[in-house]
Amino acid sequence: AVFRFAMRNSVEACAINSSSADSSTRKLSTQLQEAIETKPHISEQRVLVDLIPDFAEIVSVHPNGGWMMNKDDGGDSELSLNAKTEATRNAFRVLTRILSSMFRPLVLLLDDLQWTDVATLKLIELLLSDEQNQHPIMIIGSYRSNEVDDTHFLSSTIRSLKETLRKYPDDFLLSSVQLGIF
Repeated sequence: AVFRFAMRNSVEACAINSSSADSSTRKLSTQLQEAIETKPHISEQRVLVDLIPDFAEIVSVHPNGGWMMNKDDGGDSELSLNAKTEATRNAFRVLTRILSSMFRPLVLLLDDLQWTDVATLKLIELLLSDEQNQHPIMIIGSYRSNEVDDTHFLSSTIRSLKETLRKYPDDFLLSSVQLGIF
């Protein structure tokens, strides 16, 4: 939810700019349409429009309000939870690659991470460790340390990111800054 909100704000800014139809916005729209491929059963564009309705202003896809499978998928009308999760992760991965290629570095500020859900933390971890993204991305996260103990899933994510840092010391940076009581 936190990451979706940050990406929604980025897309909203692009959508607002699309009304002026400047060359950078047209370039962004073209890159997004080319990069987000329609797979046999899942449209990443549809996923992004469902999660970020303003995305429809950038690409030529309009929300229909549902996650539907093709008729040749055995007649089921809804995707499985795993398929939805994978489609969402892939859609955000592609969107992040495109945005980080156009806005360098791409910087996202995420506040109050102590309240975020596990899926968002996993998505952040996935995006930070995306080896195919050749452009810099910086995520600045803040949280209230008095609300996060060693068993909190944010602590687990931070430990996992520190492990990634040990594996890729030249490609990955993780810093911690602790503020005192105001």
